Amino acid sequence: MNWHTTDLPELLRQIQHALHTAPAAPTNPLRTAAFITASDSHPAARTVVLRRADADTRQLVFYTDARSAKLHELEQHPAVAWLFYHPGEQVQIRASGTAARQPADELARAAWAATPLPNRLNYCTPLPPGTPVDNPDAGQPVAWRHREPTPEETETGWANFAVVVTTLMRLEWLLLRPQGARRARFDWNGTAWSAQWLVP
Repeated sequence: MNWHTTDLPELLRQIQHALHTAPAAPTNPLRTAAFITASDSHPAARTVVLRRADADTRQLVFYTDARSAKLHELEQHPAVAWLFYHPGEQVQIRASGTAARQPADELARAAWAATPLPNRLNYCTPLPPGTPVDNPDAGQPVAWRHREPTPEETETGWANFAVVVTTLMRLEWLLLRPQGARRARFDWNGTAWSAQWLVP
């Protein structure tokens, strides 16, 4: 990435490209990010895996268990934030907008079909995420503790599989460098992105 450009439209394209390509690269630090929600009592942050980033629709996508607390939080407070950081390039990207669960439509079904079997196991737990248990393996189905389930058996997880889509309204970029940090903000005005340099 040419993070040293002084052209704001080009910088926006670089950010969009970096996020667009991250999901296909398992070792890319931008593939995982902090996803922050709010509730009536406190903010909550957790790491999610970026599954898709689309510059045209301004969308960021991840998958989660439909029984997780974050979906309830999104129903009450759809405003969210993402925090990405690439330590090698010393680039931070903050993204914010509104998020919602995508309907269980053909796109969600295709995402489930493409989910590897080991990942599907996360959605097959009999208890919701965050449920207190007596031992670390209690969330796993008993029948699968000593054998790998078949793909057909993991279809039970489809009922718990959710696709969450964030529609972005703001991107903020920070580059840390010895000769001085640089920071910029991009805001969606309804028809296009506006851009502004900021003091780091």
